[in-house]
Amino acid sequence: MFVGANDDFAVERQAPAGEPLQARAHVIWHLSEAVHVEAQLNGGRHFVDVLSARARGADEAFFKVALVEGEGGRHGNHGGPSVTRGGFQSFTSLRSGRQERPAGLNRRQIREDVMRKLLAGLGVVLFIGACAGGAVPGLMMATPAPAMPAATSPYIVAAVTDSRRLEADTTRDALRHPAEIMAFTGVQPGWRIADIGPGGGYYSRLFAVATGDGGRVFAVDRAGTAERPRPMAAVAPTYSNITHLTDGYQGWTISEPLDAIFISQIYHDLYLAQLNIDVPALNRQMFAALKPGGVLVIIDHAAVDGSPITVTDLLHRIDRARVISDLTAAGFVLQEETDVLRNPADNRTERVFESDIRGHTDQFALRFVKPAN
Repeated sequence: MFVGANDDFAVERQAPAGEPLQARAHVIWHLSEAVHVEAQLNGGRHFVDVLSARARGADEAFFKVALVEGEGGRHGNHGGPSVTRGGFQSFTSLRSGRQERPAGLNRRQIREDVMRKLLAGLGVVLFIGACAGGAVPGLMMATPAPAMPAATSPYIVAAVTDSRRLEADTTRDALRHPAEIMAFTGVQPGWRIADIGPGGGYYSRLFAVATGDGGRVFAVDRAGTAERPRPMAAVAPTYSNITHLTDGYQGWTISEPLDAIFISQIYHDLYLAQLNIDVPALNRQMFAALKPGGVLVIIDHAAVDGSPITVTDLLHRIDRARVISDLTAAGFVLQEETDVLRNPADNRTERVFESDIRGHTDQFALRFVKPAN
C-alpha cells in the first residue's frame, strides 16, 4: 500500500473475542526524513508497532506495521511481553514536494527536531482502541492494505491437512514450512496464482485448497512426452481449480490478471543454457501478468554472496543479490523477506543434490510486489 506524504493509514485486526482492533497513525515527512512513532493510549493493552523497515532514497520510505497486544504500564509501549496479532502490514510512504536539508543539520538533529514537534502534538495523531468508532476528525484515512494471513488461518490449515496430499509431500513439511510460506505469500481465497515449475505439485496442491472454489492455480510447466509425462499431468485433474499449462516457463499465456506468481527452487534453472530462456524478458512477462499490487515470491538455494551466474549450472544455486537485481530491473519492488528456510550450517559451496545437504540447503525467500501505481 502506498501512503502519500502527510497521509494517514489504518491497521485492522480481529481479536479472538471478535472485537475489532484498529490502530491509526499519521506519516509525517520533514526535511527529507520519514518520521514514524509508536505509542499507547490510556495504559490499555492494545498498541501498535510502526517499524521503519528501510528508506528508498530521499523521497520514499518503507514501513512495516504490526498490531500487537502486551502489558502497558510505566514502561509505555513495551512495559511487558507482547504478541503480534496476525502478522504485519506493509506501507510505502512517498514524499510529495522537494525539501532540502538546511546546512549544518545532520540526520540525527533532524530526527530530534521532528520528534520534539511530534511530542508537542504538531501534525501527528495516534489512536489505538478496542472499538474504534470511525476516522479521527480532521484526518483523511487511507484504505488499509489487505491483512496478511497467518500460518494458522483456517484455509491455510485446510490446505496443509488436506487428505489428498501425498505422503512424500507431507514428510517434507518440516523442512519446507508450507504454512509459513503460504502466509508469507499472502494467499487468499479467490486468488489467481501461477506456480512456475510446479514439479510434482507440492505447492500447486496447497494453493488449490487455500484459494478455494473461487480461486485458480495455473501450473506453468514444460511439455512432457508419452514416455516421460510431467508429474502435474496426473495431479491437475484431481483438483477442479488447477490448470496445467505445458508451453514452457516462458511464453505462457493466462487470460486473467494474477494475484501472485510463485517460483520455488527453480529460478536458478532459468539460466541453464539448455532451457534457452531470455530471463530479463521472462521477468518482464511476469511483471505484466500480475495485477497492480500483485506479488512474486521467489524461493531458491543460496549461493555464496557475489557468486557469478555460472554457479547455477555448477551447483544449482544462485546469489540472492542477483535475483533482487534481476527483478528490480523488471520493475518489481522487494517488499519482504523471510528467514524460515535459512540454514546457516550450509556453507553454500556444494551441489544441492549431494546426499549430506540435499533437502537441507540454505534457502532465501523473497516477496516482490508490482507497484500499484
